[in-house]
Amino acid sequence: MKYRYLFILLVVVVGCDSHYSPESFDLNSIEIDAAALIETGVINLDDLPDSIGLLMPKAVYLQPNGLYIKLDESFVSESGLFIPRVKSLFVPSNGVDPEFIKLSEGVYSYVIKG
Repeated sequence: MKYRYLFILLVVVVGCDSHYSPESFDLNSIEIDAAALIETGVINLDDLPDSIGLLMPKAVYLQPNGLYIKLDESFVSESGLFIPRVKSLFVPSNGVDPEFIKLSEGVYSYVIKG
């Protein structure tokens, strides 16, 4: 019975995804370095700019709407930072997947629940 409760607790803790706070990052440097990656379209996990590489991301990938820096994942969910290709055109939607929270003018925290 004791192990059953531990397993349930583990599933609840691991399955919880939350947004990041702006105080945890050098958002200005991340935004500048991400813009360079977006412009070149080349991403090499072994040769990331320091502001992104020091985050030790699980993945960094480009999508039509911008650059995703995956910092955490569990089962089918993931979370991290998102930098839109064009800041002025990006309007996050509320209550949809993925969910975006604005951390700075050009950097968002994202959660994909899957």
